[in-house]
Amino acid sequence: MPEEEVLAVSNSDALAAGGILGAILATLGIFFFVFVAAWYILQAIAYWKIFVKAGRPGWHSIIPFLNEWDRTDMSWNRTMAWVMIACMILGSILYNSGVTVNADGESVRTFAGNLGSIISLVGAVIAIISEYKLAKAFGKGFGFFLGLLFLNPIFKLILGFGNAKYQGRQG
Repeated sequence: MPEEEVLAVSNSDALAAGGILGAILATLGIFFFVFVAAWYILQAIAYWKIFVKAGRPGWHSIIPFLNEWDRTDMSWNRTMAWVMIACMILGSILYNSGVTVNADGESVRTFAGNLGSIISLVGAVIAIISEYKLAKAFGKGFGFFLGLLFLNPIFKLILGFGNAKYQGRQG
């Protein structure tokens, strides 16, 4: 029976392979970071243009919660903007405070966690209706709403850089 050849790997070979793999992962990480940063900046610019078209200050588009407030206000009304933001905050607080770990190490959701989930769901429904109303406010139809819903970043760019004009809230 012939002897099997054993492939020996030295420590220096393993270090070289690890170094190459580390360099590849670092390069991919940098590429991913640059891509995400550029995409975020492009989205902020699109929202800025949407806000300016609607007669809002463009800088509101880069402030968290303020951009949601303005988007909901220009497509729906101030009351729903308050309700949506309250749902976002309250739902998150209740959900996160309502999850505990029992003696067996299992996560258990309490009443507060379930209530937080329901409140977050209400906020999500308001956000979806707000997207529909945003499409209507710019004179777009149901198809554009579906685009805003499922391909939001792309359709924000179309809305911001396209020829759509803000027509005001559409009921």
